[in-house]
Amino acid sequence: MRYLTVAVIVAWAFPGGLPEAGAATAPPTGEPIPANGNFEALAPAPGVPETGGKFRLWSLKGSNQVPEKWTLNSWFKGELEIVTNAAPDIGRFLRIRAPKEREAHIELPKLAPELSRTHDALDFEVRFRGGPVVFKAYESTVPGKSPTVVTVDTSAGPTAGAEGGANTWRTFRCRYLLPTLMEIPNLRMVQIS
Repeated sequence: MRYLTVAVIVAWAFPGGLPEAGAATAPPTGEPIPANGNFEALAPAPGVPETGGKFRLWSLKGSNQVPEKWTLNSWFKGELEIVTNAAPDIGRFLRIRAPKEREAHIELPKLAPELSRTHDALDFEVRFRGGPVVFKAYESTVPGKSPTVVTVDTSAGPTAGAEGGANTWRTFRCRYLLPTLMEIPNLRMVQIS
């Protein structure tokens, strides 16, 4: 099985049309986008032993810690391991494994509602190895109806035969154009087995 290892995820918000390079602004809340994008803040999963176990149909490997403000999706379950001190230049990172022939979804922290009213786009940058990484948006356009699933972008997977292969840290960038919706969409980072 393949693993996806994610070290950091950051985004920049763009008000008033799509910007030129370097025109990003801070989010209106003054908080980083997304919150806890470097996975430094952790919380124990309720009811899970300190050594790990099952949480929302996910398998927590090695500990009961999960990234604060992130959601492990119960429908698209997988295995999550939080690794520290293994790569000092990277810091803490997540190792995610999806079941065979399935996807594992972790949901980014909820974005501030003001973003959809004051900004047109978010540019995401993810440091990862393994992969591929897929960004999906769950856009709710009709109250009470299932959201529309939009694939924002997909990174390349590990390059076979390349030096370092799946162990090489890479950067994936994508742009999400914020739609005019009734509510801010749920954004998910996906690992495909």
